[in-house]
Amino acid sequence: MSAIDPRIIGRLNLTANPTILKDLEMSLGRVFGHVYSSRDVSAATFENKNFLRLTYEDRDKILQPGFPSTRLEASCISILAGALSANADFAFPTATLQAALEAESRSDSRSTMEVVRGRFNSPVWEMWDGSTIENIDRARHKFYAGILFWDWYIPGPGNRSLLEYFDGTVIYRQTRTETDQQTDAEASGRLNIPMFTAAASVDGELRQQSSYALEDFHVLIDTPRTGAPATTGWRAFPDLAAIVAAVENASPAELSAPDGPMIDPTQPKMLHADIQSLPAAYCNRSSWQVRDSRSATGPSSQLAFASDPLQVRKDNLTVCRFQISYTPTASTTTGDVALTPFLASANEKSQQRLWLKLGDVTLTRNAGPELHRLSQQGPSVYPVNGSIPEASDIQWSIRFQLRNIGSYNDTDRIILDNLRLDCADVMTNGAEFAATFDGPLTGSSRTLVLTIRNRFQGALATPFDTVQCPVTGEVGYRSPSGAMLWRRVENLTVNFPQPRPQQPMAAPAANRP
Repeated sequence: MSAIDPRIIGRLNLTANPTILKDLEMSLGRVFGHVYSSRDVSAATFENKNFLRLTYEDRDKILQPGFPSTRLEASCISILAGALSANADFAFPTATLQAALEAESRSDSRSTMEVVRGRFNSPVWEMWDGSTIENIDRARHKFYAGILFWDWYIPGPGNRSLLEYFDGTVIYRQTRTETDQQTDAEASGRLNIPMFTAAASVDGELRQQSSYALEDFHVLIDTPRTGAPATTGWRAFPDLAAIVAAVENASPAELSAPDGPMIDPTQPKMLHADIQSLPAAYCNRSSWQVRDSRSATGPSSQLAFASDPLQVRKDNLTVCRFQISYTPTASTTTGDVALTPFLASANEKSQQRLWLKLGDVTLTRNAGPELHRLSQQGPSVYPVNGSIPEASDIQWSIRFQLRNIGSYNDTDRIILDNLRLDCADVMTNGAEFAATFDGPLTGSSRTLVLTIRNRFQGALATPFDTVQCPVTGEVGYRSPSGAMLWRRVENLTVNFPQPRPQQPMAAPAANRP
């Protein structure tokens, strides 16, 4: 009669008396995160350069498939290990079980051995393949796996493969620090197997959680039996073109203006770009450049990282938040500004960059009230002496009142933004604009003089005809607080001169005989 409880034999599927092809003293994250040079796991050397950058920091971004498992607490480990050693019918690795997983009995802790047998599917490949993932989560999982593949990709010949699945056993010890005395127990259910041990954590994060630790991970891959299906499955490592296309199509980014869509053309505007499932190793400024568009050949002159990105929680997921500042140019129009920024990878792989579309956002500049017009003079016409062909300078002068401007600083400059004189039918050159203050501050108002000039190619002799042409745009000035204040130029027209057509001369009277 077997010395092992039949319930344990059944739950661990030990009736087949499995033999071990490879005993890997590493976590599942390392086994499935390795890029293999051949499809023989027993020949793998597991060099650090061949591991994907799976880290403990990314634990909530990695797919967690559930497996049937048997859970045995500390004292049961000794019973099982001893029974396996005493029973010659089993080739199961008793030394591994005894030496690595037997927990010490301590009054302040409780160790739980997890023993899981069956087929283990790679979460890395499942994330990339997506066929077993719900549609709502498929894009972000594929994006995460694709970034890992991009990060690792090394050009050159060779057959590179990923382990898709293996048949075997996973055993590890889980320790929880508690005041309760240890008790013997068994439990079965579906277990989300951790992908990392304490040794695989980043910056000691796992070790700092004193109530929880994972140790002594062993992955035991079964030896294939003659005539039976293979105990390992393989997939070719994706080529670079497939990686780039998948990542760019699946980019789960969201762009927003958290303090509203209004912009001041002289002040930077803060934007947030939240990217789901971006590996922690790529949540930094050094890995990316901000570009204005997908076709931009260099970093943006108006968009820049405002600070180091942060990993934050949003909708129960960890996202990488890039804070990006947008600085308008002096020619920013009165209306909307549509932005579609991209992150371009700082490095290239085989002369290809990775491009992540951050989203679309529309910013609007809210102009101030209309300028209060006081008077208007013009057109005044001045011949340009010595010009060949003949030319004439035309000038208009419009006086406005700036109201409710507070204690204005005389030295602050005036900005004329996108002022236009629309008179295309008669103008031959663009108009020039200038603005000055006339006189000191009176109360909270001040007089502003707007001068418009245009050169007319030709002679203009009085009298001349005129055509009405609209003037549009904005005048801005800086308040003592440093804020830029804007006033719209609206409902303003100027009379643009044009030569009168020459009248035909009267025919001379006929000579009478």
